Amino acid sequence: MKNYDNWGADLSGMQNITDRLKLTGKLFYHHHLDDYVSYLDQAYQKELAVSRYEDYLMGGMLLADYIPVDWNQVKMALHYGGESHKERNAEYLPFAESFSYTGSVGLENTFTYIKNLTFIAGVSYDWFNVDKSERNIVSKKGGKFEAVFPNDVMADRWLKAVQKIKIIQIK
Repeated sequence: MKNYDNWGADLSGMQNITDRLKLTGKLFYHHHLDDYVSYLDQAYQKELAVSRYEDYLMGGMLLADYIPVDWNQVKMALHYGGESHKERNAEYLPFAESFSYTGSVGLENTFTYIKNLTFIAGVSYDWFNVDKSERNIVSKKGGKFEAVFPNDVMADRWLKAVQKIKIIQIK
């Protein structure tokens, strides 16, 4: 790879609030960048294009363990993060960007009222939300840049319509 950079930072902590309540947390940020070189020949001498990918993700989590009585343990978890992705398939193109959020919240209760018999019940809710999603549109002849377009159903319809028009114009 022509250019590669990958690093991250994590901050973790745990605190016993009382004899029966413990909190654990983590914050994180990770960054990744790389250039991928495509070649025209099998000897890797003639460069065709240099693609670049830039990503980062950041977020955090919080865990709580609570023991109200010796035979019962309640656990809670909250996770939330965001992820950014930028890519371009050649140096002359602008970056196509995407960003998404991921989250999860859960609650679990463990009962061990009778020795060697444990009952565990839990619920959770997870979500994933894409805030931004783009792609570069280039012409099939010559790879000329045309637009950065949102990557959704309307973009697909627009692209198909434009391709049909171009085919008609070529004839």
